Amino acid sequence: MFNHDSALTETFAPIQHRVLVLGHGGHGKGTLCRMLYKEYGERSLSSSEAAWPYIWPAFNEATRRKYATPEIGYENRRQHRMLCKRLISLLNTPDKTTLSKLILSQVPIYDGMRDADEYADSEHLFTLKIWVDAMGREGTFRDPSMQITCPREAIIVENNEGLPELAKKVQNLAKYFTTE
Repeated sequence: MFNHDSALTETFAPIQHRVLVLGHGGHGKGTLCRMLYKEYGERSLSSSEAAWPYIWPAFNEATRRKYATPEIGYENRRQHRMLCKRLISLLNTPDKTTLSKLILSQVPIYDGMRDADEYADSEHLFTLKIWVDAMGREGTFRDPSMQITCPREAIIVENNEGLPELAKKVQNLAKYFTTE
């Protein structure tokens, strides 16, 4: 169904760590990743962003061509979390590490893995795991598309107090992103 990039190798982007940022939808994973970029210059790719060129044709069909362009479909993907999760799972078939390897071949930070099988097969590729948790913030929820629970070895970043507090927590991650 998907055209996997035959040039994909296991050559990963250089960084002190290969990072997996996890957490439920809407809890601030993307915000944390943008802050990591601003603070340390480390780029990230979200699962949806990296998979989109591969899953767009099937997404477009499944949504009955509701969105005129891939860009409009991408902007509305959150309305279709379960569909996107299923399509990413198909992209990762039979090799559950496909998306992880694709992302790590381009950037050092994978933002937003959701599938438990993908995690089980890919966790060894990452040297650092960060769990973003905003369950104490009003209006947040447990995303039903999220099958992964917080790994024991993950650094937990609570995101319940707003952007200034989250920015301070990103600064506290310096030892993982600097070589000084």
